[in-house]
Amino acid sequence: MKTKPIDFKGPVRAYLETLTYHRTGVDIEAFALRHGSCFTPAPLLTGIKHAMPKACFTNAINLALSHPELIYAEGFARRAPIGEPNIYYHHGWCVDLAGNVADPTWVSPSGTDYYGVAFQTSFVRDFIAANGPQNLIDREWIVKLNLLQDHQWKHPIHDKISKMKL
Repeated sequence: MKTKPIDFKGPVRAYLETLTYHRTGVDIEAFALRHGSCFTPAPLLTGIKHAMPKACFTNAINLALSHPELIYAEGFARRAPIGEPNIYYHHGWCVDLAGNVADPTWVSPSGTDYYGVAFQTSFVRDFIAANGPQNLIDREWIVKLNLLQDHQWKHPIHDKISKMKL
């Protein structure tokens, strides 16, 4: 599938930069900016059905663990139907190695923008085994793991996806 060029100063990144401009300390928006990338909205892969609404983290984790070609990603996404205001959500989805989004929760990816962090599947599996299925980017978790420095999981961020330049 051919992907369209990504605007690395897209709406979600601009939103996150605005939120974090005057802040100090650790927050989930700053974490996403530091470690994240823009991802390209795409139709859900053939054979994959949409899952339960309003359960994006669980839906995406389950999809990534059951489809080895997909990688769990988490960050912020924008849904902007024509004529509606921009609303930004802390959201979970999956991506393929080309950076195309496979979102099992939102029915239509059109009019959306994704910016977040892709995680190693082994890290996701270990994290949910220890903590249950939940969002991975959480202020308490970021502080506890010291911004992914010196913790029990080596290299939790997927090196082929995060900070990719398509």
